[in-house]
Amino acid sequence: MLLELEGYMPPEHLVDPEMKTTNADRFKANYPRVDKTFADRPEVHCAAKTVRDLTTVPDAVIHVNTNSAALTRIDSDVWTDRQSGCVVAYGHDGKEKLFAHVTPNDYLGYKHRGFPEAAQQQYVDVAVDRIVEPLKARGNPKDLKMVLLVNLAQENGGNYDRKQQEKDWLRLKQSFERYGMTVSIVELPLDSSAVLSSKENPDELTVVGQKASINARGTINSTDKNIEAYKVSLETASTRNNFLSRTRPAASQELAA
Repeated sequence: MLLELEGYMPPEHLVDPEMKTTNADRFKANYPRVDKTFADRPEVHCAAKTVRDLTTVPDAVIHVNTNSAALTRIDSDVWTDRQSGCVVAYGHDGKEKLFAHVTPNDYLGYKHRGFPEAAQQQYVDVAVDRIVEPLKARGNPKDLKMVLLVNLAQENGGNYDRKQQEKDWLRLKQSFERYGMTVSIVELPLDSSAVLSSKENPDELTVVGQKASINARGTINSTDKNIEAYKVSLETASTRNNFLSRTRPAASQELAA
């Protein structure tokens, strides 16, 4: 089964993101199901606009910020948060993990609104080259099995509309495939999600976020009072694209409700 919904009960309240807590503390408070992962271990951060080789860092919790990436040991815990319109790219070759939080319009961008369509692929290729660079220096990227994890697309005709997003996601997939990688895309009905690759099971991602749906205007409805968790397996994702079907309700149905 590609997506296994966990019976996740949301906490009584979610920690305000502006509170002065560490990322690990915030993750534990928001998502207690995985809090054992962070028990008394050092945490290493990847700052925005960086791609770090952390393969020499033992037994650490590695936080990959938005617009950053890391190559880590296979037995590392690696995670990111605040994923909405971004793409989380994750894979491993049995020895090392590659984990990236790819965002629009920036250093590690999967699209750029300021670029014409003809230049988009070149822009994305530059970002992917940056992500893959530390892996190229250590091994063969073609040995990597990768999943591109995305959240529910809008259906309002804008920059994040499903038709445009699927095109952008496929462009990113094709860019990684230049290196001979096996790549799949998985779309989840979530918003504002956090993604964890645990050291116990590198073949599986734990994804926790706000349950998302499309309203009659074609935009995303989500709330921090409705949290869901999923498991995504690298093995069962295979190479097919796992897009959700269009879910926009009829305006009359929403108004009637």
